[in-house]
Amino acid sequence: MSFPRNLLPGSLALCLLLPLSGCKKGEPAPAPKPTAKEPGGLPQEQFTEWLPRHLFNRFLMERDQAGPDGKNYWSSGRCIEKIEGRWADGYQQYRIVIGDIPQGEGFQWTWYFDMEREVFQKRLTKLSMAGYRMVSVAHNTTPSGSDSFAAVWHKTSEAPSETRPPGEKASGEQTP
Repeated sequence: MSFPRNLLPGSLALCLLLPLSGCKKGEPAPAPKPTAKEPGGLPQEQFTEWLPRHLFNRFLMERDQAGPDGKNYWSSGRCIEKIEGRWADGYQQYRIVIGDIPQGEGFQWTWYFDMEREVFQKRLTKLSMAGYRMVSVAHNTTPSGSDSFAAVWHKTSEAPSETRPPGEKASGEQTP
């Protein structure tokens, strides 16, 4: 069974699908701990720590809560840049890289996780046709043998290009 997540650009709408066993009511999810290196010793982006799904959901829901200014964590100029998923210690686990939204107008982002292969393919096609570029994709196999995908897409509105007749080169463009 797959539980795809549709998060509209710049917002999160999550629900907990697993009980919060092992967490005390009202207790926040553990703060993410950035890691500095991949297992091979190579530098990497600042990932949150691996979190079991229920704690990952809680971590995200806390950032979706509006503050006194009416803005949540994401509407304050942040986005998800990368997601990874895995099965470990009997749990589905996730970690993400959070980044700042690029300056300028027109940046949008969306992401999903727990997608079956068919759902992933449909979303990939639909979002690509809408001008989104997939910036991160993760795949893992569940204990039942099913595929599970997670992905992040970004879209940047570009300035309108100058209009010119087909075949005519823009000024300064070299002919091969």
